[in-house]
Amino acid sequence: MKAIEELTDPESIDVSSFEIKEALHPELWDSSLLLDKEICSTLYKIAKDFWKDLEINWVELIDIVLAGSIANYAWSEHSDIDVHIIVNYKQVDENQELVRNFFGTSTRRWNKYYCSMIKDFEVEISVCDIDNLAIHGGIYSVKNDQWVEMPNRENIQIDLNAVQKKAAIIMDEIDETLKLYTNKEYKLAFKEIDKLSKKLRRVRKAGLEAEGKGGIYCAENLAFKTIRRNGYLQKLWDAKEEIKRISTNGD
Repeated sequence: MKAIEELTDPESIDVSSFEIKEALHPELWDSSLLLDKEICSTLYKIAKDFWKDLEINWVELIDIVLAGSIANYAWSEHSDIDVHIIVNYKQVDENQELVRNFFGTSTRRWNKYYCSMIKDFEVEISVCDIDNLAIHGGIYSVKNDQWVEMPNRENIQIDLNAVQKKAAIIMDEIDETLKLYTNKEYKLAFKEIDKLSKKLRRVRKAGLEAEGKGGIYCAENLAFKTIRRNGYLQKLWDAKEEIKRISTNGD
């Protein structure tokens, strides 16, 4: 357990980038609040190229949407351009776990090796199941060039103090877990890193799906983004990969 003086001070965590802006990003959206035509066309092409690469043309592509902070008033220099391809997972295969893993692996590979930048924002592709759609806030159809759900600035409520407190707790948990790795307790460290990673995904998902709790603006989601921006998730992933390497090579 960390000593009191070693605990992360919540107030030391910078969350200013989550402050609500007065307008949508001016380089992406025009005066009519429509997505720039050239950007819309580029995003559509990127998504279609990704989809073609999967070679599953029997699956109906229901929509291609832009969502996340860049499609609402919570954008910042840290935002990604989140492009979601919406399909029915059941058209791919009855084994839903297999489908999730397939799309997860495919999108990670694409985002890593075919990274696209628009107006200094990184384009992130994901594939969502129409029956389990968890997209909130502004949703813009790139396929149809129109809003599916307009963002409403007045509806955005962010508890920055709660974000700082939750992020501080998670940072301390990660630091404690990584001590096992530093002390070369690799087997236990791998187990705890895996357990903590699953816990983070579960807590974030619960916050996103909770009714009336803010959706993408919930403290759980923003705390997750905060620790990612501060390099804590990368520390976990790096330690896990290094343990795998050590186990494989017998170091």
